[in-house]
Amino acid sequence: EVVHLTNHKKDKVGLMAIKIDHEKAYDHLLWEFVKDSLEDVGFPNHLTQVIWSCISSTSMKALWNGEALESFSPTRRL
Repeated sequence: EVVHLTNHKKDKVGLMAIKIDHEKAYDHLLWEFVKDSLEDVGFPNHLTQVIWSCISSTSMKALWNGEALESFSPTRRL
């Protein structure tokens, strides 16, 4: 959806997309390190909080064809 938005928005100033590949790397990653790293490189506080909320959440919802499915709790965090 973000890519679609950036492709169709005339004024692309201020848009950013982040993709983090969690495949296996998350098994041995300290989430506090991720948060501290974002703060150290100067990410805006509100963006750091959004990312932190995503990786430390204990319940999730998935979108299926644009519809939100019922919440579920993962056996591990992201």
